[in-house]
Formats: sequence, structure tokens, C-alpha cells
Amino acid sequence: MGSFNQVNGIFACQNRFLITNVLKQDWGWPGFIETDFAADHDGVQAALAGLDIDMPGGSFAQMTSSNLLSHITGGRSPLIPLSTIDDKVRSILREIVSFGFLDRPQQDTSIPINDPQSKATAIDVAREGIVLLKNDPKILPRVVTTALYE
Repeated sequence: MGSFNQVNGIFACQNRFLITNVLKQDWGWPGFIETDFAADHDGVQAALAGLDIDMPGGSFAQMTSSNLLSHITGGRSPLIPLSTIDDKVRSILREIVSFGFLDRPQQDTSIPINDPQSKATAIDVAREGIVLLKNDPKILPRVVTTALYE
């Protein structure tokens, strides 16, 4: 997952050295690379750098058809080769197939959408993951959360 951070002045999601050279070529990463939510600042540069999926989509996404299509069809510079798009599709499909997602339905209808047991588990996990900070010398803001888990 590409982060929000910059490495040597280049956002991680647009950093060809990190994504393509190191992760995909040097380390042989076979999977796809996606952004942290809304971490992509330039869809064209991200596509050229090797990013495969821009999350979460919608109004946050930069790698959209409206942003990329003219760079793919040759109307705008820089050109995004079709082989680059093919590589993204191949990486995503490889993972879909490897997890067997095409071999079965993707919704388990035996689990209710608002499952009380799932909610209780999520709350327990959140409580166990809480990190307590000592606010000394009172530099952290005071936050009141009376209904955090209700």
C-alpha cells in the first residue's frame, strides 16, 4: 500500500523508484499496489510509477478514466502506454484468481449485515488496540468521547 509520505521529495504513490524499481523489479512483488485512502496526489504520475489501484475511488480518486484516458489514447502528454494498463489489470486479476474469488460467490449470505457478534468482536479488537498516552506535561488536546462505542 502506497502511503501519504514523501520519499526524497516524491509522494510514495507517485514514486517510480519505490514502486516499480524496488518493490516490483528488485523484490519481485507479484501483487498489486494500492493507495492508502486518498494518498494519490497525481493519477497520471501514479499510473506511470506503477500504482495499480487508487482507493477509495469516487471523488477522492486521481486514477480515473477522466484523468487518464487522454494520456492513454495519446491526446495528452505524458503518454501512458497500454502495456502499463495491461500490467495493472494483470496484477489485480492475478490476486483475484489466486484467492479463488472467481470460483465462488463473494457475499456470505449466512452472515447478517448487522451481525451483533461481528460488532462485539470489532469493539473488543478496538478496545484491545487502544494505546494510552501519559499527557505530561499536558501537551495533548483534551478530547471528550462519551459515546465512543455506542
